[in-house]
Amino acid sequence: MLSEFRERLVEGQKEQMLLDELLMRLKELKLLKVRGQQRTDSTHILGAVRQLNRIEIVGETMRRALNELSELAPEWVQEIAKPEWFARYGRRFEQMRLPKEQAEREALLETIGADGLFLLEAVRTVPEAEGLRESAGVEFLRRMWIQQYWMEVKEDGSSHVHLRADESGSYFDHNQPPGALRLHSPYDEEVRYSAKRERAG
Repeated sequence: MLSEFRERLVEGQKEQMLLDELLMRLKELKLLKVRGQQRTDSTHILGAVRQLNRIEIVGETMRRALNELSELAPEWVQEIAKPEWFARYGRRFEQMRLPKEQAEREALLETIGADGLFLLEAVRTVPEAEGLRESAGVEFLRRMWIQQYWMEVKEDGSSHVHLRADESGSYFDHNQPPGALRLHSPYDEEVRYSAKRERAG
């Protein structure tokens, strides 16, 4: 399919249009500076892209769960939803302008994690939500949160959600299941990414 797309692109002489669209999107995501020096080392670029992808994955997982619950029990969702959720999950994350700075991206990832934990706890404990616990979106949210987060319970009984990372603080591929088991898309649970030697896909 990719080769057919490339052939159509070349035949229609639309390659420049595609490049322009890509550059515009990179500028919107703050991955490309306007009239400035751009770092080209692959580890930096891949790191930023992976973290942005992670925001989209967990954000869309939360959004899917909320959308499904809103169809099943709209009044209940309105009662338990935090006011900022409507702005945070009102549209697809790929359409949003995500944070530029790493610290801001990490903060957003942890905020989404806390939101998801709050929703899972509400579905688990509130009697009115008993029939919602088997929702596909809620189950996927639970599985994704096990994969992406861990929870610290403090001495005072409060809890804090942390993104899974390795000892160096890397948030990307460490402490994650193998590619064949890892969840990548809340809208297609069969999507998998794996690598073998120099090939990945």
